[in-house]
Amino acid sequence: MRLLPWIVLTLAACAPREQPAPQPEEPRELFHDFGTIPHAESAAHDFVIDTRALGKDLVPLGVTADCSCARTEMLLRARDGSERVATGQPLAEFAARTGEVLVVRLTIDTIRKEAADLKPADSRATLILQPAAATNALTRLHVPIRFRFAIDSPVALRPFAIIDFGEVPLSSQPALLTVLRGDEGPVRFGPATSDDPRVQLQLETVGEETRLHVRFVPAPGDQPGTFQSVATVQTDHASGYVLRLPVVGKLVPDLVVRPMAKVSLGLFDFETERPEQFVLVTDHDRSRPAEFVVSRLVDATGKDCSSLFHVELQPQAGDARTTRVVVRYAGGALPPTFRGEIVLAKDPAQGPFLPIELVAFHRKRP
Repeated sequence: MRLLPWIVLTLAACAPREQPAPQPEEPRELFHDFGTIPHAESAAHDFVIDTRALGKDLVPLGVTADCSCARTEMLLRARDGSERVATGQPLAEFAARTGEVLVVRLTIDTIRKEAADLKPADSRATLILQPAAATNALTRLHVPIRFRFAIDSPVALRPFAIIDFGEVPLSSQPALLTVLRGDEGPVRFGPATSDDPRVQLQLETVGEETRLHVRFVPAPGDQPGTFQSVATVQTDHASGYVLRLPVVGKLVPDLVVRPMAKVSLGLFDFETERPEQFVLVTDHDRSRPAEFVVSRLVDATGKDCSSLFHVELQPQAGDARTTRVVVRYAGGALPPTFRGEIVLAKDPAQGPFLPIELVAFHRKRP
């Protein structure tokens, strides 16, 4: 009986060990150098991947790239050269069949880049593959892609190669100026047109430079949101180069609350504490006075609560169009959770009105 443990151990040592499942080959980085691309032109390259060598029935889900000028398309190419589109859906029908390879067609569109020379620089992308039978993301494979390109622009723009208006209040008509020159010699510019009627362009020649005046005029009925368009300027460059200048910005309301249209006094004891909080309100419409008045302060049911809170409107130093709205709890009967709103106005009867949410929560101190 004393030999039994030794016999058991011997048998265990001699038993065949379970072999781990074969792991798919680690994807290698793919690389392509596009060389120098003339500005406003594009270049494309096909990255060919044998997904069946990485693992059977791998479905391409998509490609992410760190360069905004890169566009990708996924195709499955058969031996005869025929291609079918891989949509990015996790369906078995989009796994490569026998004899098929996956093609990631990457296009660099320099019209999405500013009109300026760019030295050779590397960008990166990632191809995401997933087994067709997978039910989660744990088994996904990531194929690294690196690509390099430079941009040559026959013109130089100072100070802006992209016209970015930033935030544009609906009542404003902002204007920017950039100077156009030939990069290696004289270039004549004009005419200039825009694909957005709200973008007004004017060229002015001063000596050897050309000044491009760009004004954005919001249209009646415009709503807050981003806008983007392209200003096109013809040139007499020998290459036939046409300057395409991105024009971007964001329309915002004339009445703005920062950091948000909400004042939260937080959690406090309604009986003993008198906390205060503030927000900044701005009226960008210069056709009317900058000052606000408090039109009403009510709870969620519309009941007047102006006696329970003190609201002070303070001019903001250094910004004549901005007011600091300081709200302090003045004491009085409130439910444990208070929700209401402060409504500011330019005119208490006719508006326009600017609502600001007001919340407070009772915490009884021991």
